[in-house]
Amino acid sequence: MISSLALSQQDYFQHIEELRKMAETAKDELADTLYMEVGRAFAYTMPADAIVYLQKSLELAEKHNRYRIMCMANSFTGIAYSQMGSYAQSVEYFKKQLNIAKRLGILDEVAWANSNLGQVLLEIKNYELAKEYLQEANDLADLIGDDYMKQYVYSNMGWLKLCLAEYQESLTFYEKALAIRKKHPTDSINLAANYRDIGNLYFAQSDFENAKLYYSLSSNYCNTLFSSLLAPVMVKLSYIHLESGNLDSALSCISQALDMANRGGEKSVIRDAYGIYGSIYYKMGKFDKAEQCYSMQIAYHDSVNLSDVSKKIYELQFHEKLESQKLARETAEYHTRTFVHLVIAIAVLLIASVFIIFWLRKKRMTINSMNQELVYNNLQTNESIAYAQRIQKAVMPDLDCLDKFFADKFLFFRPKHAVSGNFYWTFSNDVYGMLAVCDSGEAGIPGGCISMLGLSVLHELAEIDADPAIVLELYRRKIVSALKSVSHVDGDSYNGSDISLMVMDRHEPRLYFSGVKHPLLIVRQGKLLQYQENKESDSFITKDLETCQVDLQDGDMIYLMTHGMARQNNADGQELSRERLFQHISSISNLPMEKQHQELLKLLDGWMGKHPQQRDVLIIGVLYKREITR
Repeated sequence: MISSLALSQQDYFQHIEELRKMAETAKDELADTLYMEVGRAFAYTMPADAIVYLQKSLELAEKHNRYRIMCMANSFTGIAYSQMGSYAQSVEYFKKQLNIAKRLGILDEVAWANSNLGQVLLEIKNYELAKEYLQEANDLADLIGDDYMKQYVYSNMGWLKLCLAEYQESLTFYEKALAIRKKHPTDSINLAANYRDIGNLYFAQSDFENAKLYYSLSSNYCNTLFSSLLAPVMVKLSYIHLESGNLDSALSCISQALDMANRGGEKSVIRDAYGIYGSIYYKMGKFDKAEQCYSMQIAYHDSVNLSDVSKKIYELQFHEKLESQKLARETAEYHTRTFVHLVIAIAVLLIASVFIIFWLRKKRMTINSMNQELVYNNLQTNESIAYAQRIQKAVMPDLDCLDKFFADKFLFFRPKHAVSGNFYWTFSNDVYGMLAVCDSGEAGIPGGCISMLGLSVLHELAEIDADPAIVLELYRRKIVSALKSVSHVDGDSYNGSDISLMVMDRHEPRLYFSGVKHPLLIVRQGKLLQYQENKESDSFITKDLETCQVDLQDGDMIYLMTHGMARQNNADGQELSRERLFQHISSISNLPMEKQHQELLKLLDGWMGKHPQQRDVLIIGVLYKREITR
């Protein structure tokens, strides 16, 4: 491998260019190796270019059955995709590497593949599975006795322990990796990464002095070639300056970090940089700029908690308004106090009757002030709810992507309050599409917060796996983990999310379904087919969830729904019930979509009468036609 930072920037690119020219004229058996070396050199610095050369290497290696080169090319292709934040593609290539290496018994490549998979699982915060892969890599590295490999395994194990807040064990692994890397001082990028990792360890413990020391050591080994490593270091340094109140230094560091991250296309670093930018401008009192930065943070989010950032934007939008209202109140109170003191002084000098009149006037003013305060508080509450409703509508997905899979559709969505605890979610790519409906178990503002958290998690999982049962299990883990991070919420006890997910095949007439407490309904030639959800499970445990495959026929009418409408009571306290709702759906399934929507609305309003709506209602219907799928 090229010793990345032992060369100057000019020599570095010149060396790669020489390798590329040699590859273009070399025989296939040598060209695959040369293209792989060029891709490896670019994997961390210019990942998009690296993928082009690594694909050439793979084509030639597969042509001549050069399996070790195939393993290495798959490995560095996965690394390049990981650098770009495309974790689903990254996992795909690491699995290819692992399968080839296992089949042919290439133990060192099996170890590298396990280490790679462990690292990308750390990126998506799946710590339990990451630990299994990293332990396997560690055992194989011990068996082979490969120190060069063990430095990477130790580094990833240190990262895992850091994520689990096991700081002493994390430091032990980082120091083991550093001891190996100091034997190869010309491989500066690994030393820079190791010092950065130890800096992150101290940063996590709020030991900012030691963190700055190790970040400085890391920077000494970096140059502009490896902005992907230096940019997150600058983000952390900016945060340290922000915490110490040194806003100018914080602004300088975050500006450099954002510039480097934009050049490298590292979305997660760009996202974090905009978050720090927003906090700096907020402390400076530049609220418009802070709002712009927080909005950019949302746009670049991967696993960011969308509701937290939305809350920051809400606070900013009303900050100046609240400050001006507070100033007006304080001024009014000051003048009132002055006037009261003057009147009291006059009243003391005048007769008792004047004092009585003043006392009555003061009482009247107090009552008016209390009324004004009540009006003000009510206005603030209504503004907050209205803004929360706008945020939820903005993040709810568009159903137009379903047009690639179905001939027509309708959405019947009627929340109980302005903000809904029910939500729906869609996703599509060239291979498959996804549609989910979910009842968070809460209504109003709490339900809206959980629904936005759920949407953020589903966006993050979109391309991790296409098996509905696996996606729902990962969804459960992330929701529980997010709720655990809030001190007054018991994540383990939360079991309120009832969710169903169907995955549509882009090229074949079939779909796959899994769900908790929500069924999938299909009306086929007048006959109602019900694919049962998992009623028994109150939490998404893998062994309880199953995925069922459904082969579609032309004209199938498909429905996903929450249980809100079925559980609506009438004036006599009687529930509408699933049986009545499903029978009604079967009877209207041959009608046009808009008409079906109207009939469901008529059924709900007729059943409720004057009784108030008790739950959020969400039903989605789609019509399958074979010729529509494209």
